[in-house]
Amino acid sequence: MEVPSLEGMMAEPVLATQPAPLKRATKGQVRTFGLIRERFNEERRIALNPVAVGSLTAAGHRVLIETQAGLGANFADLRYAEHGAEIVDSSGAVFAGADVMVKVGPLQSNETALVRERQIIISALHLGTTTRDGLAHLLDVGATGI
Repeated sequence: MEVPSLEGMMAEPVLATQPAPLKRATKGQVRTFGLIRERFNEERRIALNPVAVGSLTAAGHRVLIETQAGLGANFADLRYAEHGAEIVDSSGAVFAGADVMVKVGPLQSNETALVRERQIIISALHLGTTTRDGLAHLLDVGATGI
């Protein structure tokens, strides 16, 4: 059974593995990590707890987190801020400012549209449920999915 959103794309070489060297971070290079509130299927988890955020910020990285993103897992914004995270008002602002997005659940269609050029997405990627337009957008912007 073929997944409808992938139907007809299997013959296109664009879905084949496309090995390319990743631009490696140089020692001391700052990355900006982003965390948003999970909206998939009543998901309550969050990909990074405040201590993990503290490890990233202690190493010199920035962490942007959407306000109330950790509430489902009982982590208040204040806990993230105490560990160096910058609290922002919207998921759009997080996507716009982060080099690396870290999520538990898959990208939702409105989130897929926010992925920008060469952004790294660390998440469950359910490409079988992603729309054809969503897949095309991820390919067009050269996103890296992990």
